[in-house]
Amino acid sequence: MDLFTKASVESILQSKRDSNEISAYFINDIELHIKVGRRGKVGKIDISNLSGKELISVLYSKISKDVEEHFKREIRNIKIRRIIND
Repeated sequence: MDLFTKASVESILQSKRDSNEISAYFINDIELHIKVGRRGKVGKIDISNLSGKELISVLYSKISKDVEEHFKREIRNIKIRRIIND
């Protein structure tokens, strides 16, 4: 992940944190950890196989309470779009 993409992702996550959609996050080059709610679930998402553009489009969608299921569905939709467009 390049510097500009990481800055965009950090900005999106910070805005979601400020609006109380998520309560905490941690990101590195391989994974993204998101916590929803005070006692909510912590979702761990493997972002190593996503491009920066795909990751940003996934993060713009509203995150539901079941974090891991939400991201599985969104990543599956991105993979389907990638296959259709190729």
